[in-house]
Amino acid sequence: MRNSIASIMNFNMFGMPMTGADVCGHYGGTLNTTDQEEICREWLKLAAFQPFARLDLEPKGLQFEGNANLTETLSATVADRYRFLSFVYGCLFEASESGQTCFDPLFYHYRGALRGGQPFTDIEQNVIVGNAVKIAPALKFARDGQTEAFFPKGRWVSLLDIADVRVVTAPEGEMLKLDRTDYMPRHLMPGKMVPITDNSNDEWPMSTSQLLT
Repeated sequence: MRNSIASIMNFNMFGMPMTGADVCGHYGGTLNTTDQEEICREWLKLAAFQPFARLDLEPKGLQFEGNANLTETLSATVADRYRFLSFVYGCLFEASESGQTCFDPLFYHYRGALRGGQPFTDIEQNVIVGNAVKIAPALKFARDGQTEAFFPKGRWVSLLDIADVRVVTAPEGEMLKLDRTDYMPRHLMPGKMVPITDNSNDEWPMSTSQLLT
């Protein structure tokens, strides 16, 4: 999962932003089922923001059938991807016109002497999507239900709950604890706006034209 994030960033740098990974990957029998499930759930959350995402499991590996945890996370991921589809694909269209990137490491946007060697440390754990939204993939096993991510100076509004505003005043930024839920932690960068599709009433768009109205 960590390697796939770095690969997507690399291909964006090479001018190919419409890239992604086989979500949930291939473990080759090296992890127990509990660890596989935790990685897969976190990877599914990440897939909502990857430019391209494809679910691909080993035939004899982790199975979704009968696994409520995985199927619930997958359902939430599909809803999340629709919610941000206009935003992500809008960036991809602009990238096709201008050559910009849509899945960036933090150092594309923040520089200076920041805490803990940031923005050049754990670059896969702090991703800027569409030049406006910071996501924080959980890349370490976290049985306590929390993960940690770096936030530069500014007001960071959670797009899961707009009442949750993280205000970072230190010039060098802060490491903040984030709860692990069914959705990827995502925060709006200071001074940014993004389009979000409201699918809270389960009225799903069935075509591109419906999605854009």
